[in-house]
Amino acid sequence: MIARAVLVSMLLAVATVASAQESDVQAAAAAFGEAQRAQLRGDFAQAADLFEIADRAAPSPAALRSTIRNHRAAGQSARAATLSAEASTRYPDDAETSALATETLTALAPSLGHVSLRCASECTVTLDGRALESIPPTVADAGQRLLRGMYGREQGPLVELEAEALRPERLAAMEHAGN
Repeated sequence: MIARAVLVSMLLAVATVASAQESDVQAAAAAFGEAQRAQLRGDFAQAADLFEIADRAAPSPAALRSTIRNHRAAGQSARAATLSAEASTRYPDDAETSALATETLTALAPSLGHVSLRCASECTVTLDGRALESIPPTVADAGQRLLRGMYGREQGPLVELEAEALRPERLAAMEHAGN
């Protein structure tokens, strides 16, 4: 009797996971379709956001490439470069993705800076008013940037900094490390 209950529980768990994966793929397909329509309208910023949603729901090289291209077309160079570095790590054997990542990073490097930071304790960081998705080194538009850390409910001071120029050796490291 106990073995039967365990078996039923396991089957229900597997069915739940399969259903969640199917809904993720459906959500990704819907976001991808909306992104294509936004791209055709010339709304590259919205297309980039929607392709990014599609890639998060069901990761794929095609969705990530479309995200990179649309961020770049929308003038969002820092995000395009960050995702290009990520693409090199996620899909190192995908020739089309690797070529796009390398071309994007090479073309955008002169206009980008590198910001490296660490938090002594758990924190959330904003760069120019936008939350960073990760705290490791990040790519930002070159020049003066405004950085602020949040530690729980406490807000740190607003810090003005100069984004370090993205040097060729750092660019190569980003392509290989994904950061």
